[in-house]
Amino acid sequence: MILFLDEYPRSFVEQVITFCKIFLKEGVLHGSWREVFKNRKTGGSKSMPSIVKEHLPNYKSIARINELNATGIDQIYVFKDVLALEWALEQKKKDPKLKITAGPFIVNHPAERKAIVEDERIDKLVFFSQWHQELFKSFSEKVQLKQNFNWFCGVDTNYWVRPKNSNGKKVLVYSKTNPEVSEQIKKILTNKGIEFEEIVCGNYTPEQFKSSLFNSQLVIFVSKTETQGLAIFEAWSCNVPTFHFDPGVWKYQGYTYNKASSCPYLSDQLGRTFEGTDDFEDKFDSIMLELDHFTPRQIVENKFTIGHSMKVLGHILES
Repeated sequence: MILFLDEYPRSFVEQVITFCKIFLKEGVLHGSWREVFKNRKTGGSKSMPSIVKEHLPNYKSIARINELNATGIDQIYVFKDVLALEWALEQKKKDPKLKITAGPFIVNHPAERKAIVEDERIDKLVFFSQWHQELFKSFSEKVQLKQNFNWFCGVDTNYWVRPKNSNGKKVLVYSKTNPEVSEQIKKILTNKGIEFEEIVCGNYTPEQFKSSLFNSQLVIFVSKTETQGLAIFEAWSCNVPTFHFDPGVWKYQGYTYNKASSCPYLSDQLGRTFEGTDDFEDKFDSIMLELDHFTPRQIVENKFTIGHSMKVLGHILES
């Protein structure tokens, strides 16, 4: 049976102990110890853990959720939270037969928690996408030796669905990083006479985003990297194709990775990419002519629903 953890009850004493462990293992340079005293751990969409936890009880092998009790458990799956992973690794000291599966919300970059990511007590690591996995493997030979899996968080297609009578005419600019790129894109759209709306990551409610999608025929995502990109899936579920700023390079705490992606699940039926504002201007008219040829809702229903996501996760846990 499996124990699922995506949070750990933090007393002040536990925070101090974990602070000391991380500081001693990784030192002051990476600054990952600062995360211990935050309410939420590193990275990702706040809604993903809620989606997973809500649907995990339907998975027959999940015995307990967020209970610090390993009695009768043969595998602990730590979805996120470094303190929860620390606790799970301590349980494996007591029972070496216990399997530990961790991710994808433990760290954004292996440099954040290198000692923990490489811990030999972790049997399986879960990543959001192939480029995310390759980043970790390129950083650590020890990660290469583990069982590594890719998993995506499925989208609620009953919620993220465009009404039949909805016929959006705007272009939606979704700004997450690189505000200078968003500004240039908005100038280009204005010069072309294109009606657009901008939404900024972290400054909207799901209802606001959904309403904006209903009014849009295309979403331009300005984000230099995405390990998955749940908002992208939500746009596709509403049958809105996407156009992505995709420079292919990720710089993080002094490290550079040249095989990154801002849209790891993109295909020709879902949208297109551009490398910079010149490339955007060259390709924009072409993608607008292609809008009727994209089939994002169909792709999501066939591959990226919550049901599909849970099947993939079940396979990972059973492997």
